[in-house]
Amino acid sequence: MLDHDTKQTIQTAYSRFLEQKNLKPRHGQKLMIAAVALSLGNVASDDDGQRVGEEHVCVVEAGTGTGKTVAYALAAIPAAQAQGKKLVISTATVALQEQIVLKDLPDLRKHSGLVFSHTLAKGRGRYACLYKLDFLLAHGGEPETQALYPDERDALLPERTLRLFQILLDALSDSSWDGDRDNWSQAIDNEDWQRLTTDHNQCTGRRCAYVTQCPFFQARENLIDADVIVANHDLVLADLALGGGAILPAPEQTIFVFDEGHHLPDKALQHFSESTRLQGSVRWLQTTTKTLAAVAQTMHGVHAVQSTLSRWPETEQALLQSHQQMAAEMSAILSTRSDDREKNYLFPQGVVSQTVREMAAVLFEQWRQAGVMLRKVSDAVEGLLDSRSPDVAREVVEQAHAAVGGLWQRCAHAEALWLLSARADAEGVAPTARWLSLHELNNGFDVEVCASPVLPTEHLQKNLWERCFSAVITSATLTALGSFDRLRQHTGVPITSVCSVVPSPFHYAQSAQLIVPAGAVESNLVEQHTQSVVDFINNDIDLQEATLVLFASRRQMLDVYQVLSQDLRTVILLQDDYSKQQLLQLHRERVDNKEPSVIFGLASFAEGVDLPGDYLRHVVIAKIPFAPPDDPVGKTLSDWIDATGGNAFMQIQLADASLRLVQASGRLLRTESDTGRISILDKRLITKRYGKKLLDSLPPYQRVLN
Repeated sequence: MLDHDTKQTIQTAYSRFLEQKNLKPRHGQKLMIAAVALSLGNVASDDDGQRVGEEHVCVVEAGTGTGKTVAYALAAIPAAQAQGKKLVISTATVALQEQIVLKDLPDLRKHSGLVFSHTLAKGRGRYACLYKLDFLLAHGGEPETQALYPDERDALLPERTLRLFQILLDALSDSSWDGDRDNWSQAIDNEDWQRLTTDHNQCTGRRCAYVTQCPFFQARENLIDADVIVANHDLVLADLALGGGAILPAPEQTIFVFDEGHHLPDKALQHFSESTRLQGSVRWLQTTTKTLAAVAQTMHGVHAVQSTLSRWPETEQALLQSHQQMAAEMSAILSTRSDDREKNYLFPQGVVSQTVREMAAVLFEQWRQAGVMLRKVSDAVEGLLDSRSPDVAREVVEQAHAAVGGLWQRCAHAEALWLLSARADAEGVAPTARWLSLHELNNGFDVEVCASPVLPTEHLQKNLWERCFSAVITSATLTALGSFDRLRQHTGVPITSVCSVVPSPFHYAQSAQLIVPAGAVESNLVEQHTQSVVDFINNDIDLQEATLVLFASRRQMLDVYQVLSQDLRTVILLQDDYSKQQLLQLHRERVDNKEPSVIFGLASFAEGVDLPGDYLRHVVIAKIPFAPPDDPVGKTLSDWIDATGGNAFMQIQLADASLRLVQASGRLLRTESDTGRISILDKRLITKRYGKKLLDSLPPYQRVLN
């Protein structure tokens, strides 16, 4: 329970913030501060500061304009400080992360009277490895043990790349750059960056000779003293996968705030899904054998390495044989497709044959043994780093550690995939989606074997909700069809979680019209619907209004674009022609210059796009955004729900479409003074019974249903 002083701190900070910013209190914001403070205050702990009880997760849907960041920060920062915990604010997008770090938290500290420190947390992959950078410049190329393919060995890097690396090293040396990729003034090519960065398995950590100058460890030091750490969902999930506390504070000592929390389930699924290409694995194994031979040669005096790697050729041959057998079996399964043009084969409800399960079990055990072998080599190499053995040059040891660490990580992923493929799903719980994807190559094709949980609930419950001290989930779109059921199903938050909706300050009926035009066509009538979209753009778009047209498929977007007049196409900014940031910048420049501008975009423009005022007056949604029917994870989940007596259309497909429709329509009103219209060109909103449910899930815009 929050003590009187903490409650008083929160109230005083809010009053002072409003006064110094000359702002009026927002009803929704006040309700959110109270909800977060009450939830965090109700978390009980023992004498050691460990949470007791299960009432520790708070869910708040707060509409656009509520001032969510100020609300949860004002409540959570004093609560965390009073309880001796770290506050980790996690976002789904870089844009919000930067806004919180660079604008919201400094503004709050300046005007609220709260005293706290904050920092930004990123994974190793966002920082340059000083060891690698120095090595590449000294040798002009990658070490033999780290080359991906034999013909890359000893190959010198292009002069352009070496010049870039020298500039980066100079900037690090004179402290004009901190090693963070995002803080470099120009974009760095992905291939160049991969040469410069490292990961958990390849990094030698505190043993590295460069550790005192390491950009990643310098940034990590800031986490120790910070009261507030701003991270992203991917980093939080990656840290939990490493056991928690590897990069971020231990979950037991942390209060988490998941902003843009509706993204958490999908981010979690990405972390727990696995895939591998069969022929690609064969090529990787052959290359790995040559890489390990190079490691063995450079470590010829180290018995533990030599004795372990002497058994690798036998392991390689067993894996190669098993992969070839699995490739033949999967090719036979693909041959049963009703349409040869289909690139995917979905195992119904994720169930594979007994033959496939048995073959997968063999591959799991073989990859597990390969991983054990590489782990032993890695441990032996780490021992040399610790002992500073004079028998092998330190540079050679560090190269071997990086090479073996990367190989072991690949083994771990393969092991996880084949375990998912071999393990039968328990009855009564959501299954694992299993499918094959066909990839064409110059000399044939490769089969990708894929597996993913259909719901991440078990993983989130075990690794996050059961361990964290407390957590807040917030977003403008957490409910679907007016209920938190979808969120509960996809995140597995405790049943004791308190869920609430706080109102937006927007006057929707006075600010915006929701229009289903008279010429709208049901979008399942594909050709007629596409023509109706063309007609609407030709006849109903006012080029004096900045417009965003959202399509559910790239094919329809391009079909519509191609048949428009050349004059009209000159004012359209097509998503495929620019990066997202470039396109939005061009759009703003056109509007500032009083020029017409129309954006054609897909799902990525339906959220995270902030175009207030004259930058956006008209949002056009081509069709109800149902998920594509060929999504393997969604199809497996839907089939399982139907098979177990549920209604997948209502529980999954319609709920998901409702969420996406709210997000898409939410692009229009970004501030209380914004006005405009939303046109939905799908007649099913009126003709289908579920249309009313979708309309009722939207904010109360003024409806014009022709």
